[in-house]
Amino acid sequence: MTDTNCWGVIAIKGPGQRKARLAGVLGSAERDRLAVEMFRHVLGVTAALLGPGRTVVVSPSALHLPVGTEALQDDGRCLNAAFDLGRRRAFASGADQVLLLPADLPALQRTDLEAMLGAGRGVRVVLAPSRSGEGTNGLLLDSVARAFPLAFGPGSFHAHRRAALSSGMNWELVRRAGLEADVDHPADLEDPSLGPLLAATGA
Repeated sequence: MTDTNCWGVIAIKGPGQRKARLAGVLGSAERDRLAVEMFRHVLGVTAALLGPGRTVVVSPSALHLPVGTEALQDDGRCLNAAFDLGRRRAFASGADQVLLLPADLPALQRTDLEAMLGAGRGVRVVLAPSRSGEGTNGLLLDSVARAFPLAFGPGSFHAHRRAALSSGMNWELVRRAGLEADVDHPADLEDPSLGPLLAATGA
């Protein structure tokens, strides 16, 4: 567990809403199982580093969570609204920093999150782009940047970078394989590292 008072926020949609862009190659049940397994992995890595008591999960559905993990319910329609709900709760609980993470990072490792926290020393915003360079797969905010405009979705990395530049707040970029590798498109399923996970979920 890290000494810094950083909280993690992970957002995951509800059953039937998860990984819709994989509908052409996976059935609804397979997509749900894959999404939940990836979420469990991200949650496990995050809680092991920050502590369950500093981890918030936002979802419209009930999930089996480690003791101490806070669950917040939303309607699952908007990722930005879910992350905003989670970060507001974290900052209201006394967090100095909040790390926002999507739930589909199957290759995420503790060292990836440590790299983000390291880059965040004395910095208001830390951005971790997706493999394509279009999306945002990690966003670390300090308390001064608690109202930083969230733009998760297509082109989010560029939107977040513009927001950081226009705000005048200092920011850092972190590129890590474990943060870059997400699962949004059918081609992403061809990543060899996903083999065991896909086998376990029947995908």
